[in-house]
Parts: sequence; structure tokens; C-alpha cells
Amino acid sequence: MEKLFEWTIPSEKEKSLRSLIGCKIVDIVKTSYETYPEYLSYLNEVGIDYNIDKISFFKFSYGGLVIIFDNGVKCHFGSAEDLNSIIICFNDSCNDFNDAKELTFVSNIDNNPFLKLLNYKIIKINILTRNDLNSKQKGLPSENGLEFIFKNDEKIILSHNLTDNNFVFGVLTKEDAITKNRIVKKSFK
Repeated sequence: MEKLFEWTIPSEKEKSLRSLIGCKIVDIVKTSYETYPEYLSYLNEVGIDYNIDKISFFKFSYGGLVIIFDNGVKCHFGSAEDLNSIIICFNDSCNDFNDAKELTFVSNIDNNPFLKLLNYKIIKINILTRNDLNSKQKGLPSENGLEFIFKNDEKIILSHNLTDNNFVFGVLTKEDAITKNRIVKKSFK
């Protein structure tokens, strides 16, 4: 029986993920444990002079993501270094809103590339991994990405170390640069 009330890797939520095929995304909420000024301070501290706008804050700030679907499901996403994986939870009890300093809604950011994906139907979901895992990573789940695919090959890609920047967890579009070493581990249509 599938567990419904815990954070886990995407492949352990196959039934729940399959139920999202044909659903539409009605909102996306980024939860951040840092404010926008703290995010900018971190970038300055590590010498990054790009990703300084609000859209990059949405994509890369330290915190999770909640996607709200038209069937009423709220799906929480994060990243776990000890699993080398995206993690997922389908329950309000895993809500990280209470501890977050800042909430950023897609609909509140001008020119957010995710806005165009609201109300598109999901036609496919891919669990991604990398083909260049080291021996330690091969012993972990290493589900490094979860890709929601819409018509016209539009995508939301939840990334755990799929980019070459200093951000572990990222919320990406098909235009974002992710490693060429990614491969599809499992696909749902």
C-alpha cells in the first residue's frame, strides 16, 4: 500500500503521480527560508553576480515548492541530500508554510515563465536521474529530477543538482540549462 503522509522519493508515489496526468496546475507556491535580501546577500557572499532577480529567487531560494492542481491536490516538493533526490509529499501535514519566511506565488511575479503553464493539462511525468553518478550516488535513490510535461513540450522541472550552479534545489523551465547527463528513470503517461 502506498504511503500518503510522508516525504519520500517520487517513485514511491507512483500511484499519486499517475493520478495527476490530465490535471491542470492552478497555482505554484515557493516557500523560502530566506528573504529576498538574504538571498541576494548569499549570492554576493559566494560571488554569484547572476540569478539576482525575483524570478531567480523563485527558482533557487532555499525552500520547498507546493503545486496546487485543479483536482484539489496539493503536492509538496523538496530536495534531500542524504537521498540525492527530489522528495515529495501529498498531504497538508507536510506543509512547510509555517516555518518559511517568505511565500512567493507564481501569480505575484511579473513575467514569471511559469505563469503561461497555469491551466495547462499535464500529459506526462518523468522521473529523472543522471548517467554520471558516482559509486556513493548509485547506492542512493538519486531521483534527481521530476519533470511535468505539458502540450507543446512545455515543462516544469524540479531539480536536485541538475544544474551547474550552486543551488541544490531548483524549479526550472525547459529554457533553463540543466545537465546533459540527465536520463529518464521512469515515465508516466
